[in-house]
Amino acid sequence: MLSFSIQTDNSPTNLLAFMQNSKKSKFHTMRWSLFLFLFLASFSPVMQAQVQDPVLFTVEGVPVHVSEFDYIYKKTNGNNADYSTASIQEYLDLYIKFKLKVQKAKEMELDTIASLSRELEGYRRQLADSYLVDKEVTDKMIEDVYKRMLSEREVAHILFKIKPNATNQDSTVAIARAQRAIDALKTGSDFAKIARGSSEDPTVETNGGNLGYLTAMLPEGFYAFENAIYNTPVGQVSEIVFSPMGVHVLKVLSERPARGEIEVAHILIRDPENMPIEGAAQKAQKAYDLLKAGGNFEEVALDMSDDKLTSSKGGYLGFFGINKYEKAFEDAAFALTKNGDFTKPVKTRIGWHVILRKDQKGIEPLPKIKSRLQNQITQDSRFEMGKKQMIDRIKKDAGFKEDPAALAEYIKTLDQEFLSYKWQANNELPVKTLFTLGTTQHTNLDFNEYLLRNQRKRLQVARDSQVQLTAMLLYNDFVSESCIKFEEAKLEVKYPEFKALMREYEEGILLFEATKMLVWDKASQDTVGLSKFHSANREKYMWDERAEWMMYTLTDVDEKAAKKIYEYAKTKSAEQTQKKFNKKKKVVVTTELRMIEKANATQMTGVEWAAGSISEMKNWVKIQFIISVK
Repeated sequence: MLSFSIQTDNSPTNLLAFMQNSKKSKFHTMRWSLFLFLFLASFSPVMQAQVQDPVLFTVEGVPVHVSEFDYIYKKTNGNNADYSTASIQEYLDLYIKFKLKVQKAKEMELDTIASLSRELEGYRRQLADSYLVDKEVTDKMIEDVYKRMLSEREVAHILFKIKPNATNQDSTVAIARAQRAIDALKTGSDFAKIARGSSEDPTVETNGGNLGYLTAMLPEGFYAFENAIYNTPVGQVSEIVFSPMGVHVLKVLSERPARGEIEVAHILIRDPENMPIEGAAQKAQKAYDLLKAGGNFEEVALDMSDDKLTSSKGGYLGFFGINKYEKAFEDAAFALTKNGDFTKPVKTRIGWHVILRKDQKGIEPLPKIKSRLQNQITQDSRFEMGKKQMIDRIKKDAGFKEDPAALAEYIKTLDQEFLSYKWQANNELPVKTLFTLGTTQHTNLDFNEYLLRNQRKRLQVARDSQVQLTAMLLYNDFVSESCIKFEEAKLEVKYPEFKALMREYEEGILLFEATKMLVWDKASQDTVGLSKFHSANREKYMWDERAEWMMYTLTDVDEKAAKKIYEYAKTKSAEQTQKKFNKKKKVVVTTELRMIEKANATQMTGVEWAAGSISEMKNWVKIQFIISVK
């Protein structure tokens, strides 16, 4: 028989001894459960470290800690996890019963069944495959990006272009020029002056290298650029930064809180070359004056705006954030402080604008935009960079050591056939360790197994590579995969929530199998028991007296035709009646067959409860039959 006990000792964290020894144990269990959570929650971090994780109860000597119960209580109850006395006691009772059932499954040695062990291992592989990357790469990057999104940084740069097909010499020259610019700036030289004298950005003459305010996420390929923007202190100059455009030197000029997005409408008065500037400005002023006098913005936009794409919609442009429109337009719009306010005429390159603020919203809370950020991040090259950083961290923590000589010796054994599907691994090679992670050695034969398992990848890499390059690329993938597997083996230790999920999987599998064996299978095979149960309860499962009831509905017929159909239907089946009177282009007879219990036969008006009964015809439309009674 299974036993349940409360962990007891004299420490403040295990006052449950009082519950176990009390005659009112249920009451004290309830009180202690509530007290325990509130008590622990009120501790300082130091006190919590001292208290650690007390045992709440044990089943056959197996402890269930407070952290485990707290995790499952919050997960199951969600927003209803109010930690009230009644709520905690109710769930504690349920969880104790659940744990007793799991222990029964273990006593049945279900945890030793190979098929169940394989099923659990399959769950673990599926969960671990994404869990480590999500926790160490995706989640961290989402948090970093969101933190960056909350501010905007004004940045100036000096650009030295590197063409996509540039030689090493070209790249070296560009890097050297960038370094000279950094050296000059460190001596106090004016950034705009250096930029105008050396930058290859075509806009440098007009802006002195000033790119305005930027915020995360920057486009694909500009992750290093984004890092430099947010990692360089305001007023300081960065080190050399690479991007798809070339080599940059950045200076962070200022920082401000993120503007978010603003919803606007506008009235545009274009400023064509053949129109005097006073003419456009005067027309824009006229629109502004009409609005100041109480004019309706949508009507003025319809009447005066030269933006034909928006004038019919009251000038509506929708929401926009920074860097979508010219700086003058953006600054004027975001300067409006209230919905319904509008600007004085604002000059841009295309003309004059009067801008109406309709609404403004800041950066949305992280939970609301997390999935969108995750999609953007996983499709960006920064994601692979993040994975590489994770691999480098794992290598460092695991004391990664490799033997380049052993790897070079292995690669020498490969010939041109390695680049084709015909290649066969040589497993008779002397075993050599290629690298070590922790205490685990990975050999050339392990690498053979990896190459055979990933033949498609080998052939894809081989298309455009030589033997040595292909082998090195695949070796790096092998190292990365091994690092991830090494780290995944420690997930239960490093991430308590992963341990909790695996415990849920294991206990769920065991409980399902035990229930199947002791309840479902046993019940389905107990023919004597099923027969006895049926005999004792047969009255609960019997139909009331029933009848098959057919209703004919006649459409678009006169009285004469209806009577003809009625007389025919008395002696013929529904199929025969429909076949005779329905035509391809005109269906006049439709039928509906139902099974009706006598207690529910109120809708069968004018029909005797007997097989073969037929109603009178109602308004030449409906005929009701009882075909049979059971």
